[in-house]
Amino acid sequence: MTTEAAVLARIVPAVLRLLADAVERAMAPDRQPTLYELEALTQALLPQLGQVVLQEVTVAQGSGLVGPSRPCGCGAEQTYHDQARRLMLQTSVGAVHLEQRAYYRCAVCHATSYPLDERLGLGQAGRMSRYLQEQCAWLLALLPGKVGQQTLVRFGWPAVSASEVRAKGEALGAE
Repeated sequence: MTTEAAVLARIVPAVLRLLADAVERAMAPDRQPTLYELEALTQALLPQLGQVVLQEVTVAQGSGLVGPSRPCGCGAEQTYHDQARRLMLQTSVGAVHLEQRAYYRCAVCHATSYPLDERLGLGQAGRMSRYLQEQCAWLLALLPGKVGQQTLVRFGWPAVSASEVRAKGEALGAE
């Protein structure tokens, strides 16, 4: 695990750059923005700030390495192979990139596992966070898939295809 100070040392400069850019755009000498424009600028900034924080605190969780082996569901042991299994997760605040994930495999039943995925609660979420899946499911329950997808984009959430909104909403409902 990374210390809080180290995580903050990575987050703060990125957040300061984003804030400075937003303030510069809002306070430009040739601009007299309306409250609507200032609010739109702020709303556009929130996911960017969230992505920086989420990326760094997720990476700080480590790779999921638990040792040279771990128990397998079949009763045998899964052995550690490597940490080179990258994953890009689509989240409500943008993409989160996991560069290192410990990978284990059972020689008996050939089951594989990623302890970090388990710890983060990814389950069957695949490449979409559970939080974003829930948002898609709620929109799907209220709106047709295409309108749900357009609603996500309108309010600054990541672009998700209408078919993915439908598929993830149905999968979450089944779960």
